[in-house]
Amino acid sequence: MKIRHRISAVILFLFLSGCAIESSQLQALRELLSESEIDLSAHVWELEFAGHNALVSAVVSEGKTFFVNDRSDFLEFDGWIITQARGLGRFQRPWTIFDEGNERYLRSAGQVKAVHVCEPWINKQDGKFTRFLQSCTDGQGYTNTILVDSLGRITSIKQVIDDSRNILSLRLR
Repeated sequence: MKIRHRISAVILFLFLSGCAIESSQLQALRELLSESEIDLSAHVWELEFAGHNALVSAVVSEGKTFFVNDRSDFLEFDGWIITQARGLGRFQRPWTIFDEGNERYLRSAGQVKAVHVCEPWINKQDGKFTRFLQSCTDGQGYTNTILVDSLGRITSIKQVIDDSRNILSLRLR
């Protein structure tokens, strides 16, 4: 329980400190976690987005997963969609993503930049994996995917997160 309070405090600190995650903030998070018995090496993900490649660490707190690194990359994932993105080699201002009914709103700098229509998620068994698929359109169709292994762990996330329609890819290492 003590580690949950520490992680929550660090996450709150990150949100209150501004738009960019500085390497000192990530270092503080790592120091707090190093005092515990949590091994972050098992939570390293490969991130790819519009030519930007990086490694990010996943931290779970209060039902959300935060992907962060010391290059100011930050993603918030609610279990189904990426709800916030910063950094990634192009986002100086954060993008927020939220659903209202079957409409997905992509917003930056306080303005809605795009509205996509998304179908409900469907799941397909694929051998040892379960693949969740979501068809969306903004005039042109695309598919978001989440891959879950036989142990129930998410191992891959591919989603459109901005108005460029570039696909963000996260893969568990």
